[in-house]
Amino acid sequence: MKYALYDFFDENTIEIGLSEFIVGKDPKSFDNGLWVFGDTVRVNWPRNGKKGGEITKCVARVKKFSGRSRSSIIIFIYVLENL
Repeated sequence: MKYALYDFFDENTIEIGLSEFIVGKDPKSFDNGLWVFGDTVRVNWPRNGKKGGEITKCVARVKKFSGRSRSSIIIFIYVLENL
């Protein structure tokens, strides 16, 4: 999947970004059916939230993957599934 909902638990924030920001994991595993949710991953997060900017190395947990970039849809689905 192209996008991920990231939980930056150290910063108490949730962001949506490209799944390719995840470091050291096989991109074939970026799928809701294959991913082990709850695991902590290293993320090279661009400071502006988009590719091509200055990178901040972070730790996060992926909450959901999506092929769509619409942030409200990803967050809405995640909330509905976790009520």
